[in-house]
Amino acid sequence: MVFLDTLTSGMGFTTIAVALICLISLLALVVNESRHHTPLLDLSMFREKKFVLPIISITLLIISSFALFILGPFYFQGVMGYTPSMVGTVFLIVPAIMTFGSPLGGWIYDKYHYKYNSAIGMLIVAASLILAGYATRRVDLPAILLSFVLMGLGSALVQSPMNTEIMNALPRNLLGTASSFSSAVRYLGMAIGVSVSSTLLSVQLRMEGYQGSVLNASPDLLSSTISNVLVIAAVLCVLGMFTAALRNVGPLMKD
Repeated sequence: MVFLDTLTSGMGFTTIAVALICLISLLALVVNESRHHTPLLDLSMFREKKFVLPIISITLLIISSFALFILGPFYFQGVMGYTPSMVGTVFLIVPAIMTFGSPLGGWIYDKYHYKYNSAIGMLIVAASLILAGYATRRVDLPAILLSFVLMGLGSALVQSPMNTEIMNALPRNLLGTASSFSSAVRYLGMAIGVSVSSTLLSVQLRMEGYQGSVLNASPDLLSSTISNVLVIAAVLCVLGMFTAALRNVGPLMKD
């Protein structure tokens, strides 16, 4: 994000200072936890790829999804002229599908234990983002709504199996830590998704010479820039698909 912002506005002293403080704090945490007999965060769990890879996958899924959730309202209001209440109604599609689809996805995983269940879900989400990117550029409402449906279905297939895989990857004494860390990275993914998608949109608008409010940008400019961000989000989701598939190679940690 710092790099992207630098492309258009330059890197100031405050930005550099904050970045250095974050890096130093992270290094200090790792060093302290690795030397402590009873660490707050047991770093040994990061040596288990069957834990790390699903964590990466779920983070990439959330980052990718939030690109659509954050930029979508700007598109519907700025390009299609929807009111905020209409936008909210449209965005109920994904949670409505997940409400019924997530339990079904968990049941399918419990019944068949198909090891690539999460990877297939990630692929569907990636396809939904590619479709959304194509449809937003062409202002194709039926295709946009279809992408929302696919997003809900793909996310429903991913969530329950991914949670199970994360918890099953570690021994019992680390389950509490695994659960809390999994929740933390979800919130981290949300924050990164909001920041990266909005930064990418802002960078593109500046590169096109536009400096005003997002909603006041021309419909053509707004649709093309949002489309580009959604395609980038789809690429991240494809990477998450590969990490979800790769977790099935190798032994688990022993109790």
